[in-house]
Amino acid sequence: MTNWQNPEAMAELQRTTSARISVGRAGPRYDTASWLTFRMDHAAARDAIFHEVADAFVQRLGAVRLETRAGDRRTYLLRPDLGRRLSAESEERCRSQAPAGATVQVLVVDGLSGSAIEANAMDFLQAFALGLRQQGIQSGTPIFVRLGRVAVMDHVGEILQPDLIVELVGERPGLASAESMSAYFGYRPRLGMKESDRSLISNIHRGGIPPVEAGAHAARLAGQILAAQATGLRLREKLQGN
Repeated sequence: MTNWQNPEAMAELQRTTSARISVGRAGPRYDTASWLTFRMDHAAARDAIFHEVADAFVQRLGAVRLETRAGDRRTYLLRPDLGRRLSAESEERCRSQAPAGATVQVLVVDGLSGSAIEANAMDFLQAFALGLRQQGIQSGTPIFVRLGRVAVMDHVGEILQPDLIVELVGERPGLASAESMSAYFGYRPRLGMKESDRSLISNIHRGGIPPVEAGAHAARLAGQILAAQATGLRLREKLQGN
């Protein structure tokens, strides 16, 4: 068992995890270094939630820029439902600027951490695009969605009707990382899609799954999804059946 009586094992555990294990204390309180680190990580998490993805970054993605019905960050946090649907203006822009019927449609969504998108999305997408090309899979024009939730892919799916949507979204920041990104997969998503019908690669950041590695894995998974014509639990059932 790993405990304070085994200092070598404790040191190894502290080295391999970002969790706060056996931090210093002064009496019943954290010591100063531990308390300041906690405050710093908490501030980084708060900043990530309110961080706006830069226009220059969206331009580098070559993405069509859309917004949801939330309108502003405060409304987005209080009304998750509004982050699942595009605004009327963005719905029209999506129809006119993003080609319909792509085999794979990429969405990049700020979610609850714009910092995660800026830190990870570019490396992920470069590896992902390479993996798709190696399989002969075509992808559409990328789309960036401001103030979006995961299920915004359903609304985009209704409009563009791609075979597969791969959505990168900034996840809720924690005290271990404020830059964690996830990749959600939906096969022919439509409004009302169940969460169990989505597939997921989570914990994408420099302290978790490196974004380049995650992008390569996502491309392989996209190939499996297109072959099976399913995501989520349905994909698992089909793969297990084989």
